[in-house]
Amino acid sequence: PSTWGTTNSPVRAAPHNHYRIGLETLAGPIPEKLVSNSALSKLVLSHNNLSGPLPQAITNSSSLQVLLLGNNHLEGPFPEFVVRS
Repeated sequence: PSTWGTTNSPVRAAPHNHYRIGLETLAGPIPEKLVSNSALSKLVLSHNNLSGPLPQAITNSSSLQVLLLGNNHLEGPFPEFVVRS
């Protein structure tokens, strides 16, 4: 089950340029809305129970400088910039 957007979820729609959410707080796929912020520069979602493919917005981001997704259950293919780090 997904924990994004529930009343207990720490994720709120806001114009932040970075998110850091970890320690098994979230489950399910990464929402497109979270990563569609054009100013997003840092996204740390390590140590959750995330699953599914990466949202297309991650691959299209020109401002994203830090992307940490380790210790999840995400599926590829992954963009080249994700793999090389």
